[in-house]
Amino acid sequence: MAITPAGFLGDVGIPDWPTVNFIAQAYPRDTVRDVHRLTDSASRRRRNLPAEAMVYHVITMAFFRVVSVWEVL
Repeated sequence: MAITPAGFLGDVGIPDWPTVNFIAQAYPRDTVRDVHRLTDSASRRRRNLPAEAMVYHVITMAFFRVVSVWEVL
């Protein structure tokens, strides 16, 4: 089965959606790191895709629910 991109519904365009900068201002990196430390889920080593980036990705996926995970990334 072929997977096709979902795209946006209606005439909603990319400029109408929150940007990564908006999300980073709402959830500062230091806050995300503190939560990781408090929940003992912080990375123990430096990775190519840090845990903080995954948090922002999950938040962004909530805004872009009609779009595939790869398109959000």
